[in-house]
Parts: sequence; C-alpha cells; structure tokens
Amino acid sequence: MNEATAIALNAMNLDFYRESAADFARTRSAPWPGWRELPPLLEDRPGASILDAGCGNGRFASFLCDALGTPFLYCGIDSSAPLLALARGALAKVPGARLLQADLVLEPPERALPDERFDLVAAFGLLHHVPGELRRSELIRALAARVAKGGFLALTFWDFAGEPRFARKALGEIPAELSGELDPGDVLLRWGSEDSFRLRYCHHTDAAEEARLLAELPLAPRLAFSSDGATGRLNRYRVFERL
Repeated sequence: MNEATAIALNAMNLDFYRESAADFARTRSAPWPGWRELPPLLEDRPGASILDAGCGNGRFASFLCDALGTPFLYCGIDSSAPLLALARGALAKVPGARLLQADLVLEPPERALPDERFDLVAAFGLLHHVPGELRRSELIRALAARVAKGGFLALTFWDFAGEPRFARKALGEIPAELSGELDPGDVLLRWGSEDSFRLRYCHHTDAAEEARLLAELPLAPRLAFSSDGATGRLNRYRVFERL
C-alpha cells in the first residue's frame, strides 16, 4: 500500500472516532468473553504491568480491575482524544493509570510506544485499523519488544469476513481517490443508518497473512483460540510468552 492511501485511510478512522466516539463507546462497554483467558496468566505476577495498545475507552482495564482482584500498573495508548477522555473517566478507580495519545499508524511504532517492558502487552481491536501488511508487521514486532521476560503478548485478529451483517455494512462503491488502491481484505464499513452513516477503514487478516505476521516472533506461542460476538468466533486470539 502506498503512503498516500495509508494516510487517507488513517485520516478516515481518526475522523470516525472523533465524531462518533460517544456513540461508539456506548455500545462498547461490556468486556469481551475472550479476555477471561488472560487473568490466569498473571496469577503469579502481583502488581503486573499492562500495556493496552489501542485502549479506546479503557474497558480492558475496567475488566482487569474485577478479574485480577489485585492492584496492577496500567498504561493505555490510543490515537483518539475523545476515546481517551472517556477512558480517563472510566479509569478514575485505577490508581496510577497512564493514558497516552499517539498515532500507532503513522508514527514509527518504536517511537510511539513507551520504551518500557510489561508483563502483558495487549492489542485488541487494533490491527484491523492499521493499513498495509508492512505496518501491521512492524507494529506487532514493536509490541513484542515491549514484553518483559516471562510476560505475554496478546493479539486479536477480527474475523469479520463472511459475517452477513458486516457484508451488509461494507461500502460497495469505493471513493474514486481510493479505487484500485486498497489491499485484499481491506473494506470500508458504514456506521449508522442507511441514510446517515460514517465510514471506517478495516482490514480482514486471513490465515495466510496471519502466518506471515507472526512468523519468527521472538516469543513462544501460548494460546490460540476464537471467541466473542454472537457466533463465539468473531475474534481470533493469539497469545505468546517471552520465556
């Protein structure tokens, strides 16, 4: 994918989350069922440090408050100022929680991410908003580099291809400036009613691309499962451990 297209798609998503943050977050408050597999990994790490890349409204941290039952150190990072504002309110009960604004698409991830090591590095609902396989690969490797010894990297790949409701939301006629520029798996999804909607860019990572993205990570595979959504398989979870 060329740079101009990546910039345009990223701008589309920044506009979407700036204009629709409150409405979007209102339907995104419940924890994902798949998250229940993660707290047991941290049982022997009291005061665990968490990096939540693409933290949105902070609901993963809210989930951890209930699931861990012990204090933890949390750092959330997102590009959307409105979503981060909602997260600040939601995380008032998390002592010492840090929230950072950074563009994980256009900024080099090695510079955008905190130069620290964490017991759990999570990227949920993030990779499908990163245009271009090279950018996705670079981000995954930068996230892996933030995992402390004995810690974990947890990723999700949104498995929306073939889901009828998302097929209905996909924009059929691509804007002229993007026509012919999108990669396989790229879609523009509508949010809102048929008469009044906003667009967001999303990418479906198939099994072949997933294998390329995860090849030669300096981490050991720990968990691989599907969960979430009405079907129970809307997200593919991949969890790795630094031995």
